[in-house]
Amino acid sequence: MTPKVIVQTPEPKASAALYVFEFVKALHESGVAVALFSPENFEYAAQLRTAGIEFLPAPARPVSKAGLLARLWRNAVWVAQTAAMQLRITKPGDIVHFQFLIHLPLGFIFLWLVRFRRAGIVFTAHDPLPHKWRLPASLRRLEKGMLAAAYRMCDAIIVHNQVGKTILIREFQYPEQRIAIVPHGPLAAAPESAAYPRADVLRLLLFGSIRENKGVSLAIEAVQKLHGRVRLTIAGSVTAAHSEYWQHCQELIRRNPDSIDVMERYFEDDELPPLLARHHAVLMPYLDFFSESGVASLALSSERPIISTGAGGLAELLEESGGGILIQTATADGIKAAIESAFEVGFEQLRQQGVHGAAYLKASRSWKTIGEKTRQVYFSLRSPVVQSGQKVAA
Repeated sequence: MTPKVIVQTPEPKASAALYVFEFVKALHESGVAVALFSPENFEYAAQLRTAGIEFLPAPARPVSKAGLLARLWRNAVWVAQTAAMQLRITKPGDIVHFQFLIHLPLGFIFLWLVRFRRAGIVFTAHDPLPHKWRLPASLRRLEKGMLAAAYRMCDAIIVHNQVGKTILIREFQYPEQRIAIVPHGPLAAAPESAAYPRADVLRLLLFGSIRENKGVSLAIEAVQKLHGRVRLTIAGSVTAAHSEYWQHCQELIRRNPDSIDVMERYFEDDELPPLLARHHAVLMPYLDFFSESGVASLALSSERPIISTGAGGLAELLEESGGGILIQTATADGIKAAIESAFEVGFEQLRQQGVHGAAYLKASRSWKTIGEKTRQVYFSLRSPVVQSGQKVAA
């Protein structure tokens, strides 16, 4: 029997909240005594309660755009308000599973409180290395050191693929026997299927938060080199940390805007199915990327193939699922070549790739499977074998 598990997240909205909702629901359905501790403005709170899952609301956490100092201040206020509640709800013998730990060094407060209460700590490292370091390069060693210290406080760390496991061992010397690989899982916001768009022009979607490591500027240059043979939609929001990069992307678009549509905003769940349905494939020219992409899961769940680099676990996903086309090099020419490969295979074969991808996710990365694998991680923390330094999970 597993102990009580408190899943803790500071993220109230967007894809992070959707992931946490599906994850907690999967734990509940696998028989784990689970509660979610998150801001009271958590987007899926009502659905959690309907499913009979305990919801422990922390103070609401604003996530709207603001300047650096304003964001630091409101995060500090939220931590101060929430820490006392963390101390109160955590009991000896519980397991606290952190999803998207709030920025360090503030995140240490919650880790220390859980340790003080003699509870276990599990952490899902969605990005074992940050996609963007927050401190200047001169302070990189300090920032990396804080991350290593946070990892060392964990009894077990979950990553989504072998790449993440390798990074934890190589970059942080984290013990291999305390790392578990549990895949990401499909996103429920996607439809089971949608009619494939007509074959007039290849319509590609670049979706999600706009960041430099997602290769947005390279995609723009690649599409512009194809001279109207493809139409690209860039759909997603921009955070303050990436506003300068987005300005560069916008300048590239203005030079030749004919084949590019921009939808710069946050998309609600019910907007995603029709957005995906209008496109033949999802373009993912990612660069330095170490997590398992939620966008890839969303695309394949919708029976839409991905045209992607092999960053993170994407090469493995493409190889195992047959759900798209690999971008061989993360350059504008490499992206252009992959799009030309999509022309060569044709619209019907692209549609079939999407179908294969959806079937693969249902068979091997279902939320039921994820719930069971994570339950095994919790159970292993109670084992004397694990506590003496043996293997946690594979």
